[in-house]
Amino acid sequence: MRLLISAVNAAANGVCEILFASLRGLPPLVALGIIAFLTGAVMLLAYKFTSNQRSIGRAKDVMQAHVLAVRLFQDQIGVVLRSYGRILRATFGYLRLSLVPLLVMFIPLTLLLIQLEARFAYRSPRIGEPFLVTVRVAQPQDVAGVSLETPAGLALTAPLLRDAEGREVVARLEARQAGSWNLLVRLAGSESKKQLIVSERLESLSTERVSPGILARLLNPLEDPLPAGSPVIAIAVDYPERRIALGRFNLNWMVTFFVLSLLAGLALKRPLRADF
Repeated sequence: MRLLISAVNAAANGVCEILFASLRGLPPLVALGIIAFLTGAVMLLAYKFTSNQRSIGRAKDVMQAHVLAVRLFQDQIGVVLRSYGRILRATFGYLRLSLVPLLVMFIPLTLLLIQLEARFAYRSPRIGEPFLVTVRVAQPQDVAGVSLETPAGLALTAPLLRDAEGREVVARLEARQAGSWNLLVRLAGSESKKQLIVSERLESLSTERVSPGILARLLNPLEDPLPAGSPVIAIAVDYPERRIALGRFNLNWMVTFFVLSLLAGLALKRPLRADF
């Protein structure tokens, strides 16, 4: 299973890096809009070719006809109740017809969202901006032995905060130069690295390097897991949260993505002759 997860992550990382190579210099809203448009088009085509379009159309026609009947014969209780029953039956039929394409799209969409999370949920720290790095260890007594080595582009700006009860060591760092840097964590003769990126552009940010659990590995695909049995079980970077500016609003990236994808799907529905 771990080999499968590694292969899936490698494939998803490779495809997304090719896609994002041309988007890194764009404003986040523009880059996310392009991806949302492409996603909406692909999902619409996937829905079209994996669903029974004729049956879906009939189910929607039945629902619309009986909604109209409710409005026209609202003073006739028997007609209204029968129409509500048929609307309910048609709705369940529509949901059943939609189940197969939704299942087909579930895994690719989940992998895409994980990749987008790494690129749009957070931003790199700016030069001179402080941020935190948290090292989690396996045993409370390991807290005392943790040490950090910072590269030239990063500086440790406060003594390490050691929490034996929480099995964590927290470091306060500051970015001094732009670049991709490796923070080195030493403990009990072992060394663990964590990538940190300082940049003004859109970057692929790994917020956490984790132990080799299946779910943790799937949710953190950009870096190889820590070695099995390592006394360090996770290294997390507290990157600043990114908000997508849309007019006067600063929105969460996922809200923006789903709204733009839905708008793309609605705009492409007629040209692609897809019903949903």
